[in-house]
Amino acid sequence: MPIAFLKFAAVIRRFLTKLRVGPRRYYIVIFVSALTARFIWFALVLNQVDAEQLGYESRDSDITSYFISADAIGSDFDFSTSGVYIFGPGYPSLLALIGSLAGSDPRVLIVIQIVISSIAAVLLAVLAMKLTSDTRIALIAGMLNALSVLSIALANTLFSDTLFFILVLAGILTYLSSIERNKIWLSLLSGLLLSAAAFTKSMGQFLIIILVLMTALKNPIPGVGRTRMFVRRLRLLVPAVLVVTLATIAWTVRNSHVYDVPYLAGAAPEGMAKVSLMIQSSVEGASFDERLQAVRAEVEQREDATGRGEQVYLDYARALPNLVWQHPLTAARVFLRNVVVNTNTGWGVVHVNLPRWEKPYYRLTCFLNKTGLSFRVTILAIIGCVMLFRARRYSLAVMLLSIYAYFAFFSGFSTYQGIRIFYAGQIAWTMLAAYPLLSACQALQDYRSKRKQRSQT
Repeated sequence: MPIAFLKFAAVIRRFLTKLRVGPRRYYIVIFVSALTARFIWFALVLNQVDAEQLGYESRDSDITSYFISADAIGSDFDFSTSGVYIFGPGYPSLLALIGSLAGSDPRVLIVIQIVISSIAAVLLAVLAMKLTSDTRIALIAGMLNALSVLSIALANTLFSDTLFFILVLAGILTYLSSIERNKIWLSLLSGLLLSAAAFTKSMGQFLIIILVLMTALKNPIPGVGRTRMFVRRLRLLVPAVLVVTLATIAWTVRNSHVYDVPYLAGAAPEGMAKVSLMIQSSVEGASFDERLQAVRAEVEQREDATGRGEQVYLDYARALPNLVWQHPLTAARVFLRNVVVNTNTGWGVVHVNLPRWEKPYYRLTCFLNKTGLSFRVTILAIIGCVMLFRARRYSLAVMLLSIYAYFAFFSGFSTYQGIRIFYAGQIAWTMLAAYPLLSACQALQDYRSKRKQRSQT
């Protein structure tokens, strides 16, 4: 093993050991690292893409939809646009707000988003500190997000994922603070933040499940059983749950009235419809892509005829439970395949703003898939989970696994989205992966120490 590599591992371990005291001063390291990496990427983007192509003329239709919706909100307070219907009002509202304060230049919007993403990396480290009580794990988790290619690319792309990520982190952190400080107003604030997350990406509407688990598992009270502790904390849990539930129901009722679609966002029935098509294609041995093209043509025809093209997706979404009942094994195989692909692929958003890198990056992802290296994060997360169970840190393992499983589950309803649909899963896997990475550093340092001792004798 190269001596230089062992020395580097020793330096890393000494640095991590020093972090046992005074963790807050090291959050600046995470923030500066994240900010630097994102601005370097931004410079590369501006070298490959004109400023106009970052916004209205973007290569991605979703970005164009966000801008059109933001204009409608900013000028007429109009939330009846396709972008709001499909994705929810959260991100277009942010773009409209920033546009009213700083203008709608996409470069300005991206700079603000870069700052938001860098703050999110720090919040992830803070959450890791609250959950693990280990500064070294917190630093590793924060740096994994700060230097993640996906996180950096998303910060430089006008998608809703960065906003969703920080809202989820802030919502969970605020709720944990309400438990620690026994403050109902913090629970209400957590509910508002998680409601905003749900309005940004509809997969966030059930995050109250995570709050329930944290209520039961986090910070056990000495001498008090878990059931009794949970009952005591209901006064903190109920306000957050009520806020999220009432907010999401209100918007769902609004969509049902305006579009006759009883979902929080149009992306939900569309995703379910695609899963239905996948199951049907698998059962019949047909091409999913051909079926999807036919359904999209049907949507356009219905839209031209009645102005209600979204009803086509709704019809296929309603057929999903019956398909699952009739073909449970096929349905499970199709869904799990979606989950595995979306949680273990490198393909995401690099192609949107770095077109010159699209083909090389595609070749790289193909190489990772062929060699199995695309599963590196999942493998590290599994190892970290095993380490936690062996250390009898069951509560922490269950909480992190639940967060991971939550976002993995919802990634199963998406097609052709890539890893960005699982971006919020970094909240969990960065912490899980931090344990084997820290252990590896310690093992290398121990190996170096033993080797040094042998050389001296």
